[in-house]
Amino acid sequence: MCEFFKPIVFYVDEFNRYQRLPLFVLYTALGSLYTLIAVVIYIISRIKGGVLKSFPTVELVVPTFLGLLIQGNFYGISLIWPATAVGLTLMILTIQNKNLLLDPMTGLYNRKYLDTFKTGERKYSIMMLDLNGFKSINDSYGHSEGDIALNSTAELLLASVGAKGTAVRYAGDEFIILLNTDDEDEAKKCIDRLEKNFENYNSTSNKPYQLRYSLGWGIFGFSDDLKDEALKVIDARMYENKKEYYSVNDRRRH
Repeated sequence: MCEFFKPIVFYVDEFNRYQRLPLFVLYTALGSLYTLIAVVIYIISRIKGGVLKSFPTVELVVPTFLGLLIQGNFYGISLIWPATAVGLTLMILTIQNKNLLLDPMTGLYNRKYLDTFKTGERKYSIMMLDLNGFKSINDSYGHSEGDIALNSTAELLLASVGAKGTAVRYAGDEFIILLNTDDEDEAKKCIDRLEKNFENYNSTSNKPYQLRYSLGWGIFGFSDDLKDEALKVIDARMYENKKEYYSVNDRRRH
């Protein structure tokens, strides 16, 4: 018998042979719990949208699952915790790498993310959004309030897009939405959600300013050779929308 503690999970007999005890199932249960937690986090983050929807579930689940499978089927091999440690390490490294693609202020993806966005031949609804009068917010209320406006905009974009796409802080007060559809009606529904969410924010935030934006969008292939042309088109459409906005709104007051 093992002399170091009262064996409840395993013991080593007088012939130096490893022997499992009934509570060995605790190892399997705890390893399975880690896997389950990762899957639950992934599902919740997919529903809520945002950055965590890219939680590296595979990097955590696969090594842990393989460890469970091997240890469960081959007597005398203990791999659950080493495999879990490998999974956690891979998860942390993946998160660190993905953090390079995140905007530190808003938590949205940054411009570098677009360089890594692989689409193949698939088409997406691409939207570019620019805040109207953002400079006046900074000038009138300070850059701290400007940061609040940017973060509020990011939250409104995430709420509008949800799990149906990705929001990117492109530059300054410019944002891009990559919507996972080439259905024009679905894109228009997202635009409607944007309008409603911004209007609701403006009516309830009690801020001395309102968040207004100009928008350009279209349905494009977004592969590497088409990306620049797509962004050029929606950028032009966005500025046409901005010109319309300022044609009826005093730029100095907004």
